[in-house]
Amino acid sequence: MNYIEIILDHERSKEERTQAAFHLAGRQDENALEALIKAVLTDPSCIVRHECAFVLGDKRKPYLGKYLAKTVKEDSSNIVIHEELSAFGTLGDPSYILLIRESINYPDVIVSETAEMAIERIEKYKGGKTFQ
Repeated sequence: MNYIEIILDHERSKEERTQAAFHLAGRQDENALEALIKAVLTDPSCIVRHECAFVLGDKRKPYLGKYLAKTVKEDSSNIVIHEELSAFGTLGDPSYILLIRESINYPDVIVSETAEMAIERIEKYKGGKTFQ
């Protein structure tokens, strides 16, 4: 089954696209990462974007933060913003602390508390350690 095609096919159900994201989580190739990035940036479903943000954070590749930074500023869904902020904490890149800090006063408590937690994770695990 081609999970890249599934995740990018907006005619597929949200469930199929979400499951495709989790299947792509186990892959390390650039094509899988590119599909997840495209989905987090363009999928019409906030739940699919949320799951893609989770998977991207779980990859623990700091360069993925630049894509999450774009969406954390532009996404209209609190659940997606929450997951992107959480992903920043997992990625552990301190260069995103200022961006994360902008969400501490976000009107939705889930988003603001996630921002606080992401900063705590980054500060706790900086210096080469990674969040487990």
